[in-house]
Amino acid sequence: MHDLTVEISDKEKDFEVYIKGEIDLNNINQIENILDEGINKGKNIIIDMKDVRFIDSTGIGLLVKTYKTLKSEGKTIEIRN
Repeated sequence: MHDLTVEISDKEKDFEVYIKGEIDLNNINQIENILDEGINKGKNIIIDMKDVRFIDSTGIGLLVKTYKTLKSEGKTIEIRN
Protein backbone atom coordinates (compact mmCIF):
# COMPACT_ATOMS: atom_id res chain seq x y z
CA MET A 1 0.00 0.00 0.00
CA HIS A 2 1.30 3.44 -0.92
CA ASP A 3 -0.23 5.77 1.64
CA LEU A 4 0.62 9.42 1.18
CA THR A 5 -0.56 12.57 2.88
CA VAL A 6 0.79 15.99 1.95
CA GLU A 7 0.05 19.24 3.76
CA ILE A 8 1.14 22.64 2.45
CA SER A 9 1.76 25.86 4.33
CA ASP A 10 2.25 28.72 1.87
CA LYS A 11 4.02 31.48 3.79
CA GLU A 12 5.40 34.84 2.70
CA LYS A 13 8.89 33.63 1.75
CA ASP A 14 8.65 29.88 2.23
CA PHE A 15 6.56 27.08 0.80
CA GLU A 16 6.42 24.41 3.50
CA VAL A 17 5.52 20.84 2.61
CA TYR A 18 4.81 18.18 5.24
CA ILE A 19 4.89 14.66 3.81
CA LYS A 20 3.58 11.57 5.59
CA GLY A 21 3.83 8.06 4.21
CA GLU A 22 5.85 6.65 1.35
CA ILE A 23 7.48 8.45 -1.58
CA ASP A 24 7.85 6.21 -4.60
CA LEU A 25 7.17 5.80 -8.29
CA ASN A 26 3.43 5.45 -7.65
CA ASN A 27 3.01 8.95 -6.19
CA ILE A 28 6.05 10.90 -7.37
CA ASN A 29 4.00 12.97 -9.82
CA GLN A 30 1.74 14.22 -7.02
CA ILE A 31 4.74 15.36 -4.99
CA GLU A 32 6.45 16.88 -8.03
CA ASN A 33 3.34 18.94 -8.82
CA ILE A 34 3.29 20.28 -5.27
CA LEU A 35 7.00 21.18 -5.31
CA ASP A 36 6.59 22.80 -8.74
CA GLU A 37 3.86 24.99 -7.24
CA GLY A 38 6.36 26.34 -4.70
CA ILE A 39 9.02 26.81 -7.37
CA ASN A 40 6.59 28.67 -9.63
CA LYS A 41 5.70 31.00 -6.76
CA GLY A 42 9.40 31.89 -6.40
CA LYS A 43 9.66 30.68 -2.84
CA ASN A 44 12.17 28.73 -0.80
CA ILE A 45 10.92 25.21 -0.12
CA ILE A 46 10.97 23.49 3.25
CA ILE A 47 10.12 19.79 3.28
CA ASP A 48 9.37 18.07 6.59
CA MET A 49 9.98 14.35 6.19
CA LYS A 50 9.54 13.33 9.82
CA ASP A 51 6.77 10.89 8.97
CA VAL A 52 8.16 9.57 5.67
CA ARG A 53 8.49 5.80 6.10
CA PHE A 54 10.12 5.10 2.74
CA ILE A 55 11.65 6.99 -0.18
CA ASP A 56 12.88 5.31 -3.36
CA SER A 57 15.30 6.53 -6.00
CA THR A 58 12.59 8.51 -7.83
CA GLY A 59 11.99 10.49 -4.65
CA ILE A 60 15.69 11.14 -4.14
CA GLY A 61 15.96 12.19 -7.79
CA LEU A 62 13.08 14.64 -7.36
CA LEU A 63 14.76 16.22 -4.32
CA VAL A 64 18.00 16.66 -6.28
CA LYS A 65 16.13 18.11 -9.27
CA THR A 66 14.24 20.52 -7.00
CA TYR A 67 17.51 21.56 -5.32
CA LYS A 68 19.15 22.30 -8.68
CA THR A 69 16.16 24.27 -9.93
CA LEU A 70 15.92 26.36 -6.77
CA LYS A 71 19.67 26.97 -6.65
CA SER A 72 19.64 28.27 -10.23
CA GLU A 73 16.92 30.73 -9.18
CA GLY A 74 18.72 31.87 -6.03
CA LYS A 75 16.34 30.00 -3.73
CA THR A 76 16.89 27.18 -1.24
CA ILE A 77 15.47 23.84 -0.25
CA GLU A 78 15.55 22.65 3.34
CA ILE A 79 14.81 19.06 4.28
CA ARG A 80 13.86 18.61 7.92
CA ASN A 81 13.77 15.51 10.09
